[in-house]
Amino acid sequence: MLSVKRVFDYQYAGRKINFHCLVNEGGIPEFEPSIFLFNEAICGNSENTTRAYANDLCSFFNMLKESYYEEYRYDDVTNSQMNGYLNGYLNQKRNLKPKTIARHISTLKSFYDFCYSHGFTVKKPSFSFSYTDDISTETMMTGMTTQLHRTFMDERTFNNVILGHITTHDPFLKERDELALKLGYYAGFRTHELVAYDNLNAEKLRELLPKQDKRTTQSLDLPIKGKGKKRRIALLPVEVTTAIYDFIWGRAKQIKGSIMCNKHGVPLINPNYGTQLFAECKSHYLASTTLSRNEFECWEKRSYHLLRGCYATNMVSFCLDEGLDPRVFVTQWMGHSDPSITDIYIFYDAVLNKRLKVIQEMSLKNTFFAKTFREKFNKGVRQ
Repeated sequence: MLSVKRVFDYQYAGRKINFHCLVNEGGIPEFEPSIFLFNEAICGNSENTTRAYANDLCSFFNMLKESYYEEYRYDDVTNSQMNGYLNGYLNQKRNLKPKTIARHISTLKSFYDFCYSHGFTVKKPSFSFSYTDDISTETMMTGMTTQLHRTFMDERTFNNVILGHITTHDPFLKERDELALKLGYYAGFRTHELVAYDNLNAEKLRELLPKQDKRTTQSLDLPIKGKGKKRRIALLPVEVTTAIYDFIWGRAKQIKGSIMCNKHGVPLINPNYGTQLFAECKSHYLASTTLSRNEFECWEKRSYHLLRGCYATNMVSFCLDEGLDPRVFVTQWMGHSDPSITDIYIFYDAVLNKRLKVIQEMSLKNTFFAKTFREKFNKGVRQ
């Protein structure tokens, strides 16, 4: 049987890396999953993240070994066997939540993609990654309705697919573009809010995030000019404030005006900057990977505005975990004039996290919610 082993202070390219790998009873690493996990670490994923991936892969490889004894091979797994693992083992035997199974699926998909792209397998697998529970038949991003799949991406997908496919190689522009995308996913910025006058003024941000000898992470309430020139308070979590801090005190330390600018400090004025940036990342991803027709069409429909919906859904989860009313706080953070719009994202969260009581209360048979669902989602949720 395989187990997860932590590797401390591994020397690589002049730096020390901590990560997790899979080893057999004799302490010898299982080659492909361990190389995959090491690659995740050198690409910047945290030690906690590689541990989660390692546990997912350990579960999968041990099930292969139990099922096929010594003749198991991950590249011989069929679609039927993969779905049997998801249904019979993770869903029924271990009774994992849809969100947890979604993470397992994401790990397995990334692992197989890595093995194919690095020549460890001769053909690209085409698993459907499907399983059935008492809500719906779920594929790929499990626990979601078809519409939710089209309008939500998890953090791993955002990092690997969107941030991982920025086309510029210029260090200043790449860091700026990464920040623009993070402001959409983690702070709910609309594309025009990125370049709106004074929203992201460097000097104002330096006052809010002063330079420190010993850095402490913090979230931040930032007043910005939103849709229709209305003012709202954007909640910037540590993922964004850390990125802003590193930028304004690093490569953008000479910038005086908006940090959404070119290398010479000239502010960007194109209100579609975020939209075009997302489209470039998406096109680069689609050109470099092989997807099913449905997945390709799904990605074709996605835009920068999708990131804002992801933010809203994630913040509903945050509110419920913290005992806050999402209809109050998410509505304020999103800058919605109508609190009922937040019901869309409360429903998303309920499906993702299998909050059955919430799903029953917000049944699509309910006249108001059914109308909202049809009108908003059929038009692509442009709020």
